[in-house]
Amino acid sequence: IKEKIDTFYEDAKNIGINLYQGNEIYATRDIVDLIKDSKAMSLNNSRYVLFELPMQDMPMNLDEIIYLLLENKYIPIIAHPERYRYVQENPNILMEYIEKGVLFQSNLGSIIGVYGNTIKETVKKLLTHNMIHFLGTDNHRPNTIYRCSRRNKEELI
Repeated sequence: IKEKIDTFYEDAKNIGINLYQGNEIYATRDIVDLIKDSKAMSLNNSRYVLFELPMQDMPMNLDEIIYLLLENKYIPIIAHPERYRYVQENPNILMEYIEKGVLFQSNLGSIIGVYGNTIKETVKKLLTHNMIHFLGTDNHRPNTIYRCSRRNKEELI
């Protein structure tokens, strides 16, 4: 990731964009060790750790993962909660985690309907109730943003 950021850093800076290193980590009880061993990273080497959960079933060890992050002075950010089936069924489950200090990041694609109407409606509820703290692209491939924008052009205007 660092090599790719270095490649674009100067060009981005010239047009007023700051690039920061980071990645989404799949939830595991070893998350702190992965960061400390440089096998995964926090966002811009900060205390913020972006991680994702399983899509269908809430992990039984989620409280343990959050506890370990907080105990090690990290700030947990859970990626795209609107895409998790269990959040779609009961968005209020996020409140318990927000009260513990967990932050949530939604995908731009969710807002414009890229993942379907259920996810779009769920993210609307979360945004309406101030349960989303960040927006991201969840960009795993080149041109993903462009394809989303072209397909949903009328919704972006």
